[in-house]
Amino acid sequence: MEKIGSMWSSLKHKDKCAKNQLNCEKVQFQQCTGSRCYIAQAYVVKQEKYKDIELIVVDLFKELHCSKTKGFSEPVKKAIDDMHVQEALPSPSVEDGKQAKTSIEVVFKVLPKSNTFLRNVGIQQSAAKTTDVVKELQAELDAKKLESIGL
Repeated sequence: MEKIGSMWSSLKHKDKCAKNQLNCEKVQFQQCTGSRCYIAQAYVVKQEKYKDIELIVVDLFKELHCSKTKGFSEPVKKAIDDMHVQEALPSPSVEDGKQAKTSIEVVFKVLPKSNTFLRNVGIQQSAAKTTDVVKELQAELDAKKLESIGL
């Protein structure tokens, strides 16, 4: 028992606790997943709620950040509002005949770049690949347009 008491009173342990407290204060969007880890809860939600329908990332964000007792925290409410605003804004690409914004793009624009939500739910890698493919297709289309203008 003395070892525990001496550990808690050691300077090294106190520094570690202070650093952990500062890191906890930096978290903007507290996950509300109960006893499951974030990734496991995301998997369960995807399997149960989005089994036969297309995944809507904004709804998944809401699902993983809503406390059963307290609801949404203020930063989460603001992020959700910002996501709805982003969804409502017309995409400049829609006017050019391209597709409208996906829910992944909306969430990516609202969350800070350091946020790991999309990566943790297994989406960010595919979103990056999709963006690369879209850029390549757009470059090909632009080249063909220039070629047809030259004819």
